[in-house]
Amino acid sequence: MKPVLGAIIAVFIAFALGISSPEEPEYVKYEAGDDSEDTIQFVGGDGKTLLTSYWHKQLNGNASNGNSVPVILLCHGMGLVQGKSLSQFVEEFQQAGFAAVTFDYATFGKSDGFPRHQIHPKKQIADIKAAIRMIQKEGTARGVDVTKIALWGTSLGGGHVLIAAAGAHPAVRAVVAQVPHIASGLESVFGTLTSSPVDTTKGIVMFLLGLTKWAILKLGRRQAYFPIVGRPGSAAIMQNPGDSEGYLRLLNYKEEGQSGWKNAATTESALHILFYRPLNIVGSIGIPALLVAAESDTLCPAKQVAAAKERIPNSEILTLHGVGHFDVYQGDAFAEMLKQELVFFHKHLGIQDNDDKAGPYQEPTMPPRDSSVKSAGFVHIGKTGGSSISTLLRNGCTSFVAGPCRNISHETSVSKYVEHYYHVPDFWRLPETKHEAFIISIRDPFDRSVSSLLYHHPENAKVYSLRQTKKQLYYGPLAYACFPTLEAFAQLMHGNSTNCNYPYRQNSIVADDCTGLACAVVHGKVRLFSHLFFNYRNILDTKLPTDPPRRIFVLRQEFLWDDWKALNQLLGQTEPVIIPSASEKWRNVTGIKLPVTRDISLDGRNKLCHALQAEFMAYFRILKKAINMNKAEVEKSVIIAQKNCPNLDVRLMMNRS
Repeated sequence: MKPVLGAIIAVFIAFALGISSPEEPEYVKYEAGDDSEDTIQFVGGDGKTLLTSYWHKQLNGNASNGNSVPVILLCHGMGLVQGKSLSQFVEEFQQAGFAAVTFDYATFGKSDGFPRHQIHPKKQIADIKAAIRMIQKEGTARGVDVTKIALWGTSLGGGHVLIAAAGAHPAVRAVVAQVPHIASGLESVFGTLTSSPVDTTKGIVMFLLGLTKWAILKLGRRQAYFPIVGRPGSAAIMQNPGDSEGYLRLLNYKEEGQSGWKNAATTESALHILFYRPLNIVGSIGIPALLVAAESDTLCPAKQVAAAKERIPNSEILTLHGVGHFDVYQGDAFAEMLKQELVFFHKHLGIQDNDDKAGPYQEPTMPPRDSSVKSAGFVHIGKTGGSSISTLLRNGCTSFVAGPCRNISHETSVSKYVEHYYHVPDFWRLPETKHEAFIISIRDPFDRSVSSLLYHHPENAKVYSLRQTKKQLYYGPLAYACFPTLEAFAQLMHGNSTNCNYPYRQNSIVADDCTGLACAVVHGKVRLFSHLFFNYRNILDTKLPTDPPRRIFVLRQEFLWDDWKALNQLLGQTEPVIIPSASEKWRNVTGIKLPVTRDISLDGRNKLCHALQAEFMAYFRILKKAINMNKAEVEKSVIIAQKNCPNLDVRLMMNRS
């Protein structure tokens, strides 16, 4: 029996020594001037190894003028180096106004340490903490607010940053862990035994052979390596279906050796990962945490990420459906993940440059339009039905199209009278115009405000297929995280004062104080909410010229086509006034089911109405100025206002306006 056993062992050893394994990665020592990055070398977590970091300045702010910005420390995944895999995140964070810092763990990339490519979670977490200390030491000189640091990690780095966040320095304000390593590698192996039993068994055998080879080589003080990533059934540390393709795509892999990278990690690395389980520690995290899970992830299963979320007190989770571990770095999954991460970082770090302090909105410096005295300007205030009216005006086009801009069949007297159309891009032109009259589209302030707020909600914008600017796409989710529903917005209202605690620039959004932001939005102090910014007070008090006095006509959204017919007749039209069908009206959204609705409680309605009192007063002033509104017509609008806001004394406000 013993000879047979000895023979089996001998054969096993022979097989073990015969398996192919990677060579030790070459060490390319960092030399000053090797690259164009702002590079700092600092002592790592072991107190002696020099690590190399790159600093990436924010690109959308004013740190160069003495203002400091928050910084995000990025920690990459298993076996990667900072020169690869992180650039797309760094660029987005820079554009969003953050500084970013990347670094190589000890034994990787341009950092020192031997043996090369040794993955030791405890030591890598110590390196992260050393990087935090380095940021606090070097950050001020580079325009960084060293009291506002966030940790960001992906895959294995996602698990690392969660542990680093537990008991982190007070300067660390938030942590993001995307598709993080949460449970032990051993648990992942057991999970794949049921889904891919043959390949997993082959992989276990190859792993045991690799361990045997490592043990033998250790006797001769030589190092053995496993591939970091490979095909199912190989000796690689990561070998689930799709891992190899996804990892190398993420790496933008062309040839080994670039950026100091090689597809190899020490055998000890595999042993460390098998028993590395951040889930045991995450319950100690005391700062806000955002976890990102991929529904079809086999490396870091979504159920494990959900389990971590349940243990972290102040945490939230984003689950990306229908995607695997490496799918989150591209396409729609990447866009959705990045959007939520930016919202999270702004919420908990809050970019508040000195230049964000409130001041008058700076209007565009474009030349005013020529306008003749014997003409009218059509003033389309947002969400009042003006888009439908614009299709009936020969000159119903914006500043982006030179007028006259369309041929009108059955042209009406209003169309002939209107020389220029004014909407959001053009309101600044109004003070210098010579028109003898203005035709203004209006709507009850409560309905107009609600419609404006819901129209630009990111979820509703998807249904509308609304084209949005880059600023709207970026700032929208940030703002609506404060008030995801109409009810949430209304509950942030406090009284009718137009003085808001929002000391920031009007064309940016800072969401660290949701109450202050909501107040500023409803009172027209945030330019990116354009329809609410250009409200009745803004148009009436700062845009419409008054010297000499001009004639005012109105078209009310609630009675749009009745007012349209009556105004044409008032201007002398004797022919029938053609009313377009619903299918001909521009941007007809009737019947569209929206995910975020007008649902609001009576308490919420009362609070919002109370906040809108100044806007109601301006609305009534416009109605009283309108030549085409008699007492009976004004009364119809008063009835609507009273119905929308039963808690307000609308008639008293009308009389005092």
